Amino acid sequence: MKKAAGFSALAAVVIAGWMAASPYLTMRSIGKAVQENDSATISEHVDFPALREDLKGKLMVKASQEIEKSQSSNPFAGLGQMLAMTMVNQMVEGFVTPAGVTMMLQKGKPSMPVQQTSQGQQGASNEPSEKPRFNVKYQGWSKVRVNREGTDGAFIFRRDGLTSWKLVAVDLH
Repeated sequence: MKKAAGFSALAAVVIAGWMAASPYLTMRSIGKAVQENDSATISEHVDFPALREDLKGKLMVKASQEIEKSQSSNPFAGLGQMLAMTMVNQMVEGFVTPAGVTMMLQKGKPSMPVQQTSQGQQGASNEPSEKPRFNVKYQGWSKVRVNREGTDGAFIFRRDGLTSWKLVAVDLH
């Protein structure tokens, strides 16, 4: 009886430890995939619909704030807001792809693309790069904030099951 109770306690500690370490293990896997430019592996850790909605919302707030600043002096501000909404939707849909998220992680900070390579392609070099180091901070049981050492902004991951994590949002600061 004592052996069964001891085994159960040990099993509970091991499971709790595994669950607590799971975001660090996920970041290790993502770091290796970033180093190897492996978009397929990175995609396994991304909730694309949630990430798209998060980015659309944040970019629309920024666009609305800019339009509100000029609204009193610009009679076409309403039209500008409609155009901004269409542009933001198309830009986010085109950028939040496996290659786009890989590029964002390789840069080490969440941002939208601002330029293209000389071949006209978005994305990072196919050469292996230095393995990135990520800082992980729990923000509750099922949410972690991850940023690359020495950078602003953060990637927000949510628990997907007991030990799996998915990128669902970004902090663009």
